[in-house]
Amino acid sequence: MKTFSRRAFLASALVLVLVAGLLAGCGGGKAPAAAPAKAPVKITVAHSSSVSLGDVVEMLAWESLKSKGYEVTPKFLAKPELAVQALTNGDAQFAAISSPTGMAAVQAGAKMKMVLEHKRNEWSMASRAELTDPKQLDGKRVAIHSEGSITNALVKWTNQKYNIKPTILVIPGSDVRAQALLSGQIDASPLEIQDALGVQAKAPGKFHILIAYSQLFPGLNGTAFWASDDWLAKNPKVVEDLIAANLETRRKAKADPQWLIGEAKRLFPQLDAKLVETVVKAYLQADIWDVNGNLTPQTADFSLKFYSEAGSIKGGDLLKPELYYDFGPLDAALKRLGKQ
Repeated sequence: MKTFSRRAFLASALVLVLVAGLLAGCGGGKAPAAAPAKAPVKITVAHSSSVSLGDVVEMLAWESLKSKGYEVTPKFLAKPELAVQALTNGDAQFAAISSPTGMAAVQAGAKMKMVLEHKRNEWSMASRAELTDPKQLDGKRVAIHSEGSITNALVKWTNQKYNIKPTILVIPGSDVRAQALLSGQIDASPLEIQDALGVQAKAPGKFHILIAYSQLFPGLNGTAFWASDDWLAKNPKVVEDLIAANLETRRKAKADPQWLIGEAKRLFPQLDAKLVETVVKAYLQADIWDVNGNLTPQTADFSLKFYSEAGSIKGGDLLKPELYYDFGPLDAALKRLGKQ
């Protein structure tokens, strides 16, 4: 009896093993399939000009968002108006647009708001060295980026301030205007820091800074990040994440300039390494990438007044910050990160 029981037990066990194997072969023993990877949130950021070192912090911010489920692609366009068009058409969800261009677009009916300053006012009027007084620009060839650009507003202010009438030429791109200055095609132009330093380095003693607008108007909102009202309302968390990534990268850059210089050399290998270092240090010293976003009721009031008086936008009842600014997303990001 004992032997029979042992054999019966072994036979039963063998049957169970075979059944288990059969079930496994039929799929009954498979582990649950892994959930498919979540698709990244794709964001296109339209820019109102060609890429420059002033965009390096933003580019690094977008890289940092890859590990957080975002795929952010900057798209650099020739004119501010094209960036507005990309935003309003839905071809871009975020856009770096000059403040007066965006404000004028809102006055023309565009439903969009600025949510973070991309870069503070960095402009300087670079000119031939023999021009030592802004009054000497009267009748001279002065180039601007576009009719709706910050450069045009600054030149209009200059014309009013010094009662002059230069010959205005429209040449999109600070780098293109810098080359025009070097080649003698123009006498002066508002340039970004990179290009203002570049012309002086390429032709020592022949060019200089005639007017440092960045020092005259530190509270003037320069290029800002804009988003459509509809997209803002539907994607508050996404907007907050985009802003937070920018602020975190700016703070890292300020705390570790050498890190930023190294990253700038990586992202702009075509530029002279010494110039990259000089320009990045100049940006940091001028605090162009504000660690708290530089979008406040105070900068809004000053900027609206300045651009209105320069003739870039209409004034009167239209000078209400709430028509152009949405401080909510930046406030949310600062609440998360804290102010510095």
